Amino acid sequence: MWGALAWGLPGSLAAQQTAPAPVPTPAPQAAKPPVDMAQSIDALARFMVESTQGKQPTVPYPEDARPVLPLTLCSIEQPLCVHAAPEQAADAPAWLAELEGAAAIVAALGFPVPQPDAGQGGTFELDAYLAAPRSAEVDPTEAAPRRASGEVDGPAGASLLDGASAYARVDPSVSPAHRAACAVEAIAEAGLRSQDPSESRLASGAVAAFVAYLATGAYGCADRIEVVQLAPEQGLARSEADALTTMQLALLLISKRHDGGDGAFIRDVWQLARQKSPSVDALRVSPSFFEALDRALKNAGESLEQITEEVGVARYFATRGDRDGGRSALPALSASISVPITSIKPYAELPAHLPVHEPLLGPLGSAYAQIDTSGAPAGSRLDVWLRGDLGPKLVLTAVRLDADGREIGRMTAPARKVPQSFLPIELEAGTASVLLVVTALVDDLRSLGYFETAADFPFRLILNKS
Repeated sequence: MWGALAWGLPGSLAAQQTAPAPVPTPAPQAAKPPVDMAQSIDALARFMVESTQGKQPTVPYPEDARPVLPLTLCSIEQPLCVHAAPEQAADAPAWLAELEGAAAIVAALGFPVPQPDAGQGGTFELDAYLAAPRSAEVDPTEAAPRRASGEVDGPAGASLLDGASAYARVDPSVSPAHRAACAVEAIAEAGLRSQDPSESRLASGAVAAFVAYLATGAYGCADRIEVVQLAPEQGLARSEADALTTMQLALLLISKRHDGGDGAFIRDVWQLARQKSPSVDALRVSPSFFEALDRALKNAGESLEQITEEVGVARYFATRGDRDGGRSALPALSASISVPITSIKPYAELPAHLPVHEPLLGPLGSAYAQIDTSGAPAGSRLDVWLRGDLGPKLVLTAVRLDADGREIGRMTAPARKVPQSFLPIELEAGTASVLLVVTALVDDLRSLGYFETAADFPFRLILNKS
C-alpha cells in the first residue's frame, strides 16, 4: 500500500527520469522584410469592404459643376484663390482676407481644411467661388437658401479612406457683418466633404455651421436662429438652411455636455464615421455621421433620442436666463425669440381635451404648452395623456416651474413606437406651473439627411386633475 502511494510522489518520478535528449538547433531563417503598415491597413480595409459589400446602402459620387468666373485673386500666404465675377472685383480682396482667416481658424479648431486640388479650378490652390451655393441654383424658389457651402468634384485618388477634391462657394451678396461666419462655414464644409463625400449635406452643413459658431458666435452663414425659434414645430422638415440651424442647436448642446464646448467630441465623431467604399460609383452611407454620433453618445451613457428631448426643453430656457438650475447647454438667446407656448386653462377648470396641436410636428420639432397650477391644493396630481397618429416616436416631457419660472423638477415619458404616453405629475410644494414639451424623434438615423423627411405629425394632449 505504501509502495503504491510512494510511486505517485514527485520524488519517486524524479528518481525514474533519464538524461534529456539534446534539442536540435533550428536552421537559420532568412530575415523577414519589415511590415508595410500602409499595405496592412489597406488590406484590412479591402477585407472589410468585401465582407460587407452589398449589405450597406450606397450613394453615387456627388460630383458638382464648379462655377465659371473670370477673375482670380490668389493669396501670397496660403494656398488659396478666390474666383469672382467682374462686378465683384472690388469685394474680392476683402473676401480673400476673410477666407484666409477662416482657413487658419478651422485648422486651429482641429477640423479638416481641404487640400489644394492640383489644378481642378485652373489653379493649384484651394478654390473659393463668390457664387451662391449649388442648392440655391437647383431650387431658386427656396424660401431660405443656403449662403455658403463646401462642394466636391472628384475623387482625390487612391486612398485608404474615401476622399475628394473640394472647393468652397459663398454668396457674395451677404452683408459684411456675416462674411466671417460665411467664410468659416464654406471652408469647414469643404474640408468635411473632402474627407467623407458620402455624407449628407445635412450632416456636413450642420457641422460646418457648428464650426462657424465656435469661430464667430454666429448661427451659421444664413443666421436663421430667429425663424427656427419662433417656429420650432417643423424641425428638420423646414428649408435646408433652417434644418441646418435646428441640427446645429443639437450639436451645440452635445458639445457643451461632452467636451465643454470646444468641439472635440463632434470633431472626433466625424472622424469615426469615415470609411472605405467598394468604388467611387457606390460610396457607402453607413455608418453615417448621425449613426456614429448616436453610438458615441450611447458609449457616454446617452443617446441621440435623449439629446433631442434635451434640445426641446433647452430651447425654452435659452431665452429665460439661468432658470433651469444650470442644466441648459445652449447659448443664451434674446427674449424676443422665445418659443411659442400654448396656455392651458387653470388647474381648477380641468379636465381639458386640447384640440390637435397646430402647426403639426416635423422630425426634431417641438411644441410647448403650459398650465397654471398655483391654485392646486396640496398633494394634488396632474395627469397628462399624449395621443398621436402612427409615425415617429413622440417624447412627452413635463417640467415643474416655481413662481419665478425656475425649474424645480422634470420627468419624461419613455418614447414608444405607438405615440401614446402618460405622465402622472405630483404637484409638490412650490410648483406654480407645469411646462409640457412634445418632441418628434427621428426613426431611421441611417436615412437622416439622405431622403426627404416626413412631416406633419399630429398630436393632442388630455389633462385631468386628481
